[in-house]
Amino acid sequence: MSIEPTQMLTAIYFLLMAVVVLPFVFFGESFDALAKELMSGRRVEEIFLVSMTLLALDIFIPVPSSAMSVSAGMFLGMPMAF
Repeated sequence: MSIEPTQMLTAIYFLLMAVVVLPFVFFGESFDALAKELMSGRRVEEIFLVSMTLLALDIFIPVPSSAMSVSAGMFLGMPMAF
């Protein structure tokens, strides 16, 4: 029994989609709570660390770096965002 190329591509596609979607399914509410807490503006150090971590992860996973840079500038101020 051999696997056809289209079946292999379909399996890879669904695996990649699962890697992107499943964390939101399982941890979505806690991500939302963390985002709301960070956006309250009281935890500047955590906002800085999260922003820089997401920008560094942009090398490996698709993070919208332009949106991250703009939001970091909005929450931290332009000098801290650079």
